[in-house]
Amino acid sequence: MKDLKYYLYVSDAKVNMLYAQIPSSLQKKIALDLNIDVKLLGSGVGAVLKHKEQEETRYSKLKLVLRYLEDQQAIGWIDAPKEYFQGTLSMRWGLFPEKDKPYQQALPGMLPGMDHPHIAFFGGSTNRTIVGLAGSPKHVLGYEGAETEPQSIGSPSAFPYVYFQFVVEHEAAAQPPEGAVYNETRRIPLVVKKMGGMASNLDFVAKTISHTPYREPYAEEFILLGSPLYVALT
Repeated sequence: MKDLKYYLYVSDAKVNMLYAQIPSSLQKKIALDLNIDVKLLGSGVGAVLKHKEQEETRYSKLKLVLRYLEDQQAIGWIDAPKEYFQGTLSMRWGLFPEKDKPYQQALPGMLPGMDHPHIAFFGGSTNRTIVGLAGSPKHVLGYEGAETEPQSIGSPSAFPYVYFQFVVEHEAAAQPPEGAVYNETRRIPLVVKKMGGMASNLDFVAKTISHTPYREPYAEEFILLGSPLYVALT
């Protein structure tokens, strides 16, 4: 059971993009090391696969990409991120914008078509780092709106800033610490601290989007924003 994961989120778009850039010789070597069927990984984009084969391809490609990034020493940790970072952390998560929230009505007028969830956001913190992971809801496994709702425009990692503005203004009256440079990234800690729901222990690997210092009155912290390759329950 040690190697089994209960995935909540897998970004097929990022995994496929990274997989396609790995030299074929290394693909085969890593696949052999991981006991992965190379023929399955080589299925064309337009190939018609059975559901089971699609699932096997998804997770096999993810494992291969992660091994490649590890071999390249490209993955750091939450408190010391590299190009990518990994961690296991107690986090809350949800889809934004949430329905029946005060700020929802303001979104369509600002960005047409934004009245559906466009962000899957996972938030948590260590003693030193406040972490936000943001991606497209269509990569949340089992999300029913993936095929029917409009897709995000541009990079998913950019959208939390738009929603944070409304979340903070309507739900979090707290102001940034005195002396802090207040830009959009500073909204992340306020949202993470105000997120409701039950926290779960999550395991993840994410692409580092930004890693910036954040000063509170009596502590030095960092704000880390990432775009997840995967998120799983531990």
